[in-house]
Amino acid sequence: MVEDKKKSNLGIAVPQTNKKDPKSYDLSGSFEVLGIKYRFGAYKSVATGEGKMSKGSEYYWFHRIELQDDAAKKPAQTSFDPNELEKM
Repeated sequence: MVEDKKKSNLGIAVPQTNKKDPKSYDLSGSFEVLGIKYRFGAYKSVATGEGKMSKGSEYYWFHRIELQDDAAKKPAQTSFDPNELEKM
């Protein structure tokens, strides 16, 4: 019998199909890395064929990646005390 491996869920990306404002992101969502939550917004674009992608290929370019509201409220650690390592 094959064991099912638990897949990790790092976040979600949601395509925005019914945008009220054309300036709204085409793709948005959130993800978590090392216990810190981030949110992002991206716009859809089409490749010109002048780069690595073939002409007409669709892709998303990220415009915003920032701390999610609850993560932004936590004070950032700005100092390091080597003596704290000895207590571990």
